[in-house]
Amino acid sequence: MKRAWQAFLIYSALTVGLTYPLILQLGAVLPNDAGDPALNTWILWWNAQALPYTSAWWNAPNFFPIPGALAFSEHLLGLSLLATPIQWLGFSPQVAYNIVLMLTFPLCAIGAYLLAMEVVGREDAAWIAGLLFGFAPYRIAHLPQIQALAAFAMPFALIGLHRYLREPRTSWLVLFGAGWFLQAICNGYYLLFFGVFIGLWMLWFASPWSRPRAFAPIMAAWIAASLPLVPLLWQYQVIHRGFGFTREFGAIRDFGADVMGLLNAASALHYWGWLHVYRRAEGELFPGLTIALLLLAGAAFLRDESSSSGKTWTIVRRALIALSLVTALVSLRAQVIGPWRLNLFGIQLLSVSNPTKPLTFSLLLAIGLALTSRRLRYAYSTRSVLGFYAMTASLMWLFSLGPGPSLMGKPFVYRGPYALLMFFPGFSALRVPARFWMMTVLCLAVLGAIIFDRLSARHGWKRMTLAALVSLGVLADGWVAPFPLVPTPAAWAAEHCSDRQETAGGKGALMELPLGDSFHDVAAMYRAMSHGRPLVNGYSGFFPPHYAALRFGLDNLEDDVLTQLSLHGVSHIAVNADDDREGVWRRFVGGHKGTQIVCEEGQQTLYRLSPAPAVPPGRAATPLPIAMIRANVNDAAVARMTDGDRTTRWESGVQSDRVEMNIDLGAVRSVSALELALGPFVEDFPRALSIEVSEDGASWREVWRGGSAGLAFVGAFTSPGDVPLRYDIQPTPARHLRLRLLANDETYYWSVAELKVLGS
Repeated sequence: MKRAWQAFLIYSALTVGLTYPLILQLGAVLPNDAGDPALNTWILWWNAQALPYTSAWWNAPNFFPIPGALAFSEHLLGLSLLATPIQWLGFSPQVAYNIVLMLTFPLCAIGAYLLAMEVVGREDAAWIAGLLFGFAPYRIAHLPQIQALAAFAMPFALIGLHRYLREPRTSWLVLFGAGWFLQAICNGYYLLFFGVFIGLWMLWFASPWSRPRAFAPIMAAWIAASLPLVPLLWQYQVIHRGFGFTREFGAIRDFGADVMGLLNAASALHYWGWLHVYRRAEGELFPGLTIALLLLAGAAFLRDESSSSGKTWTIVRRALIALSLVTALVSLRAQVIGPWRLNLFGIQLLSVSNPTKPLTFSLLLAIGLALTSRRLRYAYSTRSVLGFYAMTASLMWLFSLGPGPSLMGKPFVYRGPYALLMFFPGFSALRVPARFWMMTVLCLAVLGAIIFDRLSARHGWKRMTLAALVSLGVLADGWVAPFPLVPTPAAWAAEHCSDRQETAGGKGALMELPLGDSFHDVAAMYRAMSHGRPLVNGYSGFFPPHYAALRFGLDNLEDDVLTQLSLHGVSHIAVNADDDREGVWRRFVGGHKGTQIVCEEGQQTLYRLSPAPAVPPGRAATPLPIAMIRANVNDAAVARMTDGDRTTRWESGVQSDRVEMNIDLGAVRSVSALELALGPFVEDFPRALSIEVSEDGASWREVWRGGSAGLAFVGAFTSPGDVPLRYDIQPTPARHLRLRLLANDETYYWSVAELKVLGS
């Protein structure tokens, strides 16, 4: 244990050197950029303000006025176990964030060190494992995402599992369960990805058919450690389902790694930052030259004795080889000569239009061939640690390629192994399969320790020299100089002057302008840590439905948006002249009826919105029968407006001021409102609309005109599933209603999921 503490201190010193001069500026800078690091600082701050698992905690004060905003991002509870006490001691949230970020390096390193000591038993090999995991190049690629760096609990969970097989004591199951739970609350991605890893470990070392006496208690410990996660996961599901959050297949595919990501290094790396064979977001999988050389040396010089193949396996493998070759040739033919068909007596037996599908079958068969190899079967039969970590490293890499693997950006198989995981709960909600690579990095750390130990076993005193050379190589692969640092978002004095100058209006919610730019919104959240107000701005992995409408309405200077904000609890707006060089935002806010300047300090202006008059209760109105709806575009789809299914829609194509819709009620009725529901098509509200009514279809009068962004904003947070746009008018007799677009939008459609005419 003394040696482990010494190793931890040395890893910590290396971290200070790697991140220098961060240690000198803990409260004034953010690592890498002012995007995700500022967001995660805010999350760690919020975790110290509210009691986790409570409704107050879930209803974090961003994206005002919607509830459940914390569930739009990761909660980072595991990291708050470190960050919250630091804040309680009086340090700023930024100091806490930077200390925790630095700690992830030695914590990951000592975890891998202890894991390697468990499976190898030699300190020099364990030291190398710690360097390989704690200072891997992949970690530098994720400096902005502290949750991705927080992989330190995984090796401790594995230590508990390995040790339990040697010493079946409850204490080791407790270590496994604690490591699993801590990792799960540090990073939602690793909760699922490491779950796959643990499942493979159990199948290899403690399967129910080979070691049932070990499997049962391990599974029981896993279930027990997962129970505290149930309320968290359930609340995430409830909130996401309520807002209709989903991940499109294309987005998940695009955030899988490319095969050539192995030769794509993080730009911040001192020696390898130039290596970008194929660049893709989240795709910097470069493992480092040193571990690559260790793996090659291991493949060349290490051999495990293996048993004979056996007649049955020989037949199976020959069949797999034959089928793999056939499907590969089919794919090659489609690639060379294009789509082709095979007909027999006029019957189509085979049709190949895309080479990726047969190639997919060929690769699946090749994987089957690898899994039935004599060496792998022997490794499994002997429960080889080397065999397990080598196989799992390969599988984790395959999963990191996502559901549609690509080579240099071009698909080369139809579906990857990750597509199978998407049938299980949770995986289809994760956007970045590439983060599976962290599991591979852990496997490579263990493999590096094992290979170094075996290759250097006969070198005696030279072993220390070899360990030093390998250590220097690992550190060089992951070294950063200079370490990227940016200043924290500037505080706004105008946000505090209201405390001493306001005489009325209280301290309601605040909105900063401009709104909608990621870095501006994150900066607004960062500043909210000091002023403490609920904030209209927000940034996260998911955005609530109302945010797009709000952003559009503000960008188009729709006065009704400010009215709706005031009606729903927003009392103040802050504008920074640095982001408003031409004064557009100041004229817009200042021109709103009743708005007052609270104070001006430097480049900053704080406005107080006048409280909007209370909206009188609407008259009792019921849906009126609709005899007919006609549209001058896409008329065949108008029936979808009244089919009772909000997932279907009529749409206009891109919005044009030539689009018109006519509604016939069949008789003259008293009309008081029109309600258009957007459903999941929340961004497809009419940019500007005119509503006219007529009793006879000949004489028309306009009863409503204006933009719909304010109505879409309100409809999206009051009823995020339906997103109703309610156009209230003075009760008027009408049989016909005519809706005309008044503005163009070259990107978004006008969509109507459901339509109701209300009145009596």
